[in-house]
Amino acid sequence: MNSGLYSLIVRDLDTNEFVVIPIQDQRNNDIRRKVNVSSIDNLTTGFENEQALIECLCEKGYIKNKNVDIFITYKNDGKQKFLQPLYKEYEYFRGFIQESETKIDPKNEYFIYYQDIIFTELNKIEVRNYILNECPNLYEKTLEHINLAYYSKSLEEVNYFKKKIISDLTNYRTLRDIVLNINEFYNPNLKMDRLLKTENRRRALAKQVTKEEELLAQTINISIPTDFENEETLEHNNLPEENNSQLFEDAKAFKNEGQEIMEMVDLDDIIYSLTDDEALALGIDKSKMDEYVGRARK
Repeated sequence: MNSGLYSLIVRDLDTNEFVVIPIQDQRNNDIRRKVNVSSIDNLTTGFENEQALIECLCEKGYIKNKNVDIFITYKNDGKQKFLQPLYKEYEYFRGFIQESETKIDPKNEYFIYYQDIIFTELNKIEVRNYILNECPNLYEKTLEHINLAYYSKSLEEVNYFKKKIISDLTNYRTLRDIVLNINEFYNPNLKMDRLLKTENRRRALAKQVTKEEELLAQTINISIPTDFENEETLEHNNLPEENNSQLFEDAKAFKNEGQEIMEMVDLDDIIYSLTDDEALALGIDKSKMDEYVGRARK
């Protein structure tokens, strides 16, 4: 990858506003909004987790809302690409960039140690196939070298392509990608999380409805029946009108104005704030709310 292509972005999940976090460029200590990914990693791995970084960004005034998504973005072949930020769990990555931001010294002790771990994992066919088929950001050449190293018929070819892989791994981004994909192999939830976040980020940047917004709408959208004023229903539930709650009276007002009652409601704060009789008068059996929730989630 070319240097200076990566930006650390914070997306406000409530307003869909984006903030680009300025990063100190390790080459000349300039503060920039596009840097090498290693410069971003050097910053974020100093935090325990995403929440710790969010707290810091709030304290320093970069963001005001804590309901945010943080990610790394860059462009490749005209397409917007995304990377997951790394936190304290990956602070050993700092050891790879002692000499350079993008190229790792093959004699670097951290590199030698993790190079051996990577080859141990690549020797496992399941892990290797996962990387060959599921690693979206790896160079095609690197994938080709991995494939040829393990499927060549002569020892000479095998050793040749293993040396090629080692050379590929001295590229910081390549090593980063392979390590993260090995971790994904052993933790499938990481892949699910990455794919969902990537799709949400792509849609958000394109000003489209995100998956999380679609899910939220499906989860909390409930149609309240409009026949709650039926006198038989009120009589059956023994609910004197003078004892109705304000919430119930507001619902009646909607009906009197001839409006369809279709509210985006919070099931906990609104439905459960009604008395059992009020809920039944609206056609809702609170004892069966689990069924409502179950249907809404499908």
